[in-house]
Amino acid sequence: MREFLKKGTAAVFRYVFILILAMALGLFCLVAAYIIPLSNQSGNVLESVRILEEEGWYPVIPYIQKFTGVFGSYQESPGILDNYTDELMIQTSVVNPEGNYLRAAMIPSYPRYWGGFVAVLRPVLCIFDYGEIRMLNILLQMFLVVVLAMQLYKRKGKVWCFWILSIYALLTPYVLGLSLQNSCIFYISICGTIALLWKESFFEKENKYLYLFFVLGILTAYFDFLTYPLLVWALPLTIWIVISNQKRLVDYLKEILLTGICWAFGYAGMWAGKWVLAGMVLHMNLSDILLERIELHSIYGGTDISFFENLSNNLGKWINAQTICVLFLWCIWFWMMSVKHKGMLHIGKSIPFSIIACGSIAWYFVMRYHTNMHSFFTHRLLSVTLCAILAACICMMEDEQDKSVISAKTGRILIVAVLFVSVFITLQCKQELNSHNGSIPPQNILLEEGSFITETIVPKHSYVKDFGVGLIADEGEGEYLIEIYEGNDLLIEKAIPFSETTEGGIFTIPIEKKIKEKELTVCITTQKSKDAKGYVYIAEGQYVVSECSEVLMDDNALGGQLTQWISYIGLPGGKECFNYFLMIIGIVMVLCADGYFIANVFWMKNR
Repeated sequence: MREFLKKGTAAVFRYVFILILAMALGLFCLVAAYIIPLSNQSGNVLESVRILEEEGWYPVIPYIQKFTGVFGSYQESPGILDNYTDELMIQTSVVNPEGNYLRAAMIPSYPRYWGGFVAVLRPVLCIFDYGEIRMLNILLQMFLVVVLAMQLYKRKGKVWCFWILSIYALLTPYVLGLSLQNSCIFYISICGTIALLWKESFFEKENKYLYLFFVLGILTAYFDFLTYPLLVWALPLTIWIVISNQKRLVDYLKEILLTGICWAFGYAGMWAGKWVLAGMVLHMNLSDILLERIELHSIYGGTDISFFENLSNNLGKWINAQTICVLFLWCIWFWMMSVKHKGMLHIGKSIPFSIIACGSIAWYFVMRYHTNMHSFFTHRLLSVTLCAILAACICMMEDEQDKSVISAKTGRILIVAVLFVSVFITLQCKQELNSHNGSIPPQNILLEEGSFITETIVPKHSYVKDFGVGLIADEGEGEYLIEIYEGNDLLIEKAIPFSETTEGGIFTIPIEKKIKEKELTVCITTQKSKDAKGYVYIAEGQYVVSECSEVLMDDNALGGQLTQWISYIGLPGGKECFNYFLMIIGIVMVLCADGYFIANVFWMKNR
């Protein structure tokens, strides 16, 4: 016991020493970068700013579509370039420290983050502009993926080479290459995995791989803007389990727990260390800001979004061509291999991979506010789940050293059952579907008492959740009366006082009903008003809500649309359903393998 405590205390001191050294080295690199002379009027900086201003904050690719200012318009695509953050990174990198290098290093544009990118980006901007940096970024990422693929090919065979290429494809590589802020996690996770394979025997001795995960956590906190950080833990850990042979389940569970603790403590320690250094160097008390940001980004952030809505929002960003193609090809491979092996499955590693796959789900639950608000880049956290699920399915077919086996007959029955269950679950998948007109710019239409504004809606789906209308009124007595008719029958009646609309905005009108008729009629009027006047938003919008007719004011046609959005609950489209089906097959397959493994263990114990 005494020897154990002695070793444990020595290990803790080593981790603390590494953390303190990393903090000092990180601060030194930032100060050294700011010492490099770089003006915000230099040619490379001006060209970089020009490119960013020309594209806008959130352009959509693979075809570069300039951001038009409509916040809702870009959220539906996975191909979003976060030029807003890239511009912030460049502006932070070219700050004139005015001789106070420590202050410039400790208080970047986002003071809650280290801003370690400055140590790399400021020197690079002395040589290249933003467009050239993008091209170098693409080439370097492709090079690192090829290096890792070659390592896996030599170590485990060609199927694992295709596995890492698939993970790269699922991360939307055209976005990674053109977006600096999305690249940091990619580099840390890929380089960490390359190092693990390169020096496998070194890291295996005396559990030295734990120090690697601790350092990876430190690097994540130093460079990342809270994009999809969990991949830095999951990718090298998945590979570590893949290359490990003839271990007990408890050994795998121990590795998952210890690597998770080391990565988390490295991340949290380095992140909190920024605040400690700021207090020591600049004599600033930043603890209140720290606690505020933790509360804001987490489950306690005050958002009313549910976990399932958040998960659905992020999952929806995976509905794209490369995801469908990659998962479909892997399903074909799995079917061919199951025929080759006559249904025999190796399931010894399915539970460890299942635990890793749940990591991103837990992150979405805890960081609900942040991941819902920034789903256009946090959806890449799901790569953790797909990374582990694909690895589990490959090991079921390829890991012949795994002695935990499902017999051929049972395996064939299991595979058929998985297909039927996956079809059933897919058909139960309901999600919120939206039609949105962009709402910019609105025109305020005066609605006199006794006058009516009406609009006919032909719903695209049978179950209508709600819709939004824009209202603004003067201060004073009065109210809007909003009536929804299904055919000739009054479906919904809602009164909104002027006092709730004086600042203006889009107001949600809940319906929550399955529509039997083909048409809904929205009718809005004002009543009980004295000196106050009520106005209604009529927006041309960037997009046309096709299910809405023209707006009528007392039977006179008005330009624009009254309904700002309509939300439905229903089955996704064909492409979305197929994408969900392909994901569900892998998840159900691994869960069935987990269940069989656990049941078999209990059965063996009770024989």
